[in-house]
Amino acid sequence: MQSVGYKDQCDQVYMNESVKPGVLIPDNKAEDATVKCVKIAMVIFCVLLVATVGGLATILALHFESQGTWNRETLKFREDMEQMTREAQTERDQTALTLKSINDSIGARLLELNANILEIESSQGNHSTYIDLILLKLLGWENSEHVVYKYFRQAVNFGTAQSRCAAYSGGRLAAKALRDPLVVSNIISKGYISPSHSTSSINKPWIGFNDVSTEGAWIWSDGGAMDSETTAWSSIQPENYGGIEDCGQIWHAVDGKLYLNDIRCDSSYYYICEVDK
Repeated sequence: MQSVGYKDQCDQVYMNESVKPGVLIPDNKAEDATVKCVKIAMVIFCVLLVATVGGLATILALHFESQGTWNRETLKFREDMEQMTREAQTERDQTALTLKSINDSIGARLLELNANILEIESSQGNHSTYIDLILLKLLGWENSEHVVYKYFRQAVNFGTAQSRCAAYSGGRLAAKALRDPLVVSNIISKGYISPSHSTSSINKPWIGFNDVSTEGAWIWSDGGAMDSETTAWSSIQPENYGGIEDCGQIWHAVDGKLYLNDIRCDSSYYYICEVDK
């Protein structure tokens, strides 16, 4: 009897061919095809599964990488903010210290000014002079026992220096102040006076000392006399070089003492003014 395959049997059933119902005749080739189909399906499934897993892995890797980048940027931002906060705090602290220093300085200045006002007020009956001296102190003039004085770093000739000093409440080029050891010590310590014999320095200020009226008769602007404790002529001075050196200046300072020089009145130097209290 000839065997009938699955396909033939199905054809026979649908084509009403004479095959007994319920009788199936096995076909090895059909089984092989079915197994092959199953294998192919499984391979396709595995490929799809691997692709899917790979895709998920890639997505997860990208996600974690992005998350890591975000975390690093977040951390850097936080560190930057903390640094800015520290810098702002440091700046605030420095500003506070500066303001405190300014406040302390103003307070000290006010106390000093108040003391000077009381001193001037107790020694002066002239209200106008009293006001003028207060203003001079506000302008930076320094105090001594008998006068207030100021060193001016403006190079001018002797006559101009005299006029400028006189404009301050009838002041004059320094004379009385230079007989006060405390004043002399102060102007030396502040570098107002040249320590050398250099002729090029303008740091050799005019003072109220000259022999313009009578050659050789040196007089002080306040009518006083030279004090050997604080002032003296420099070596070989006065020499009246060329017969035209009639005005006095501080030439240099040595061991707390001022040494003087005669020089042409049209030369240009700094100057020291004083106003009586």
